[in-house]
Amino acid sequence: MSPVAVAEDEVRQMVALLERYRAQMEMLAEQLGMLQGSDAELGAASELLGRYDGFKDGDELLVPVGGGVFIPARLTTAKSVVAAVGSGVHVELAPGEAAARVSNRRERIREMISQTRATIEQIDASASALSAQLEDAYRELETSGRPLP
Repeated sequence: MSPVAVAEDEVRQMVALLERYRAQMEMLAEQLGMLQGSDAELGAASELLGRYDGFKDGDELLVPVGGGVFIPARLTTAKSVVAAVGSGVHVELAPGEAAARVSNRRERIREMISQTRATIEQIDASASALSAQLEDAYRELETSGRPLP
């Protein structure tokens, strides 16, 4: 294989890799959005549970159901809440225990947000470096009069 063919193949490989980087960043950006949505939802739950000790049976409150929508409700008992514990299972818990679970989940979500952002930054840095190499390779091919792939 001639040196020209190798250079053209390398350029094609760099273009393909750059496209993979961009696709990975798009996928991670979508995941980041979902994680941030979960964090916001857990924040709303945490806020309500933080005020729960001040409630008494029969109090009226607005219950967040997601998407910025709230349902007016009357509290039947201030002694417990119903919380998801996994696999579609819901159990009755003391408000403090539910608040601790929400806090732990929120902490894990925030760690995942941080990790996802770091991964996006790493891929972006790699993509930027590769893009610069690709520009240099195109200039070299253009200068030498060889066809661009």
